[in-house]
Parts: sequence; C-alpha cells; structure tokens
Amino acid sequence: DNSTAEPLLKEAKDIREKLLTNQHPDYAFSCELLARLYFRTQQFNKAETLFIEVKKIREKNPGKVSAEYARCCQGLAVLYVTQRLFEKAAPFFIEEKEIQGQLSKESVAYAQSCYNLAHFYLDILQNEKAELYYQEAKQLFKRLNNQPFYARVCSDLAIVYFKLGAYEKAEEQNLEAKEIRATIFGRNN
Repeated sequence: DNSTAEPLLKEAKDIREKLLTNQHPDYAFSCELLARLYFRTQQFNKAETLFIEVKKIREKNPGKVSAEYARCCQGLAVLYVTQRLFEKAAPFFIEEKEIQGQLSKESVAYAQSCYNLAHFYLDILQNEKAELYYQEAKQLFKRLNNQPFYARVCSDLAIVYFKLGAYEKAEEQNLEAKEIRATIFGRNN
C-alpha cells in the first residue's frame, strides 16, 4: 500500500541521514526507494528531486562508472519519458549505455541499455537510430543466450523495418521472433 509505504520510507531516509549522513550509500538507497514510490504514484516533481539527489551521491560514491550510478541515469530517463520530456531523457539514456559499456559490453545490463536507447528512439520516431541500437542489443542478447529478450528485440526491429518501408526485413524479424517463442513456449502455445 503506497499510503503506508511513504511514511515508512521517509522515516528510513531520515534515520539513515541522521546516523550515516546524507552522502552515505544507504541514505542514497533510501532516497532511491522513495523516488521510485513517487514515480509510481505520479508525484513526478518529488521523484525528480530525489533521483537527482541520489545521482549526485552516487557520482561520488561509488562513482560514475558503477551500476548504481547507471541505475540513477535510467531512473531519470524513464521519469522524463513518462512526462514526455524527451529532450531531457535522451542524455540520461545515452549516459546509462556508456556507463554499462564501460562496466562490461558483454553483459545483460549493457544489452538492456542498448535496448532502452533503441526503444527511446523508436518512441520519438528516429527509426534509423532505433535500428542501430536494436541491432546491437539483438547481437548481444543472442551471444548471451537470452532468448526472451532476443525475441522481443526481433519484434521491435520488425516495427522499425515496417516504419522504414523495409517490409521483407520486417517479416524476417517477425518470423524469427515467432520461431524463438515457439522454441521457448512450445509450438502449441
């Protein structure tokens, strides 16, 4: 229940601030949880303020090249997309991808960040950029043997190709996604 969660999360944040300081990673974690609650309850200004605070803390500890900092970038990007503030969202999706790439270009987290950026470009009708990042995500998910995401990327690539007028490529991607799903779930599902 969100009405019960908010006072508890605020209390945890306040306790951690008093005991640990407002620069401690555990304080940042409490702020992030509260920001995510505000996001879910569409209190976007409160969520933004907290996400920015968390980002500043994570930038110092553990540092910019960390999964925690990348997660802050993703949180802000999604927050801005939800509000249709695409110009504010783009740099955070790009920064998240760059950080995940510095951590490991052969990880699900990096593949997911490529997918997130591709999906963002699809949303704002920059289909050529979407294609580029979907292709990168597709290759990564294939190498990582992540078939569910690989199928999802194929389906999204089909949409991109359809929008670009490349109907044969769109059909190929849809058939590939269908085949993967049949392998995962069985042919009768």
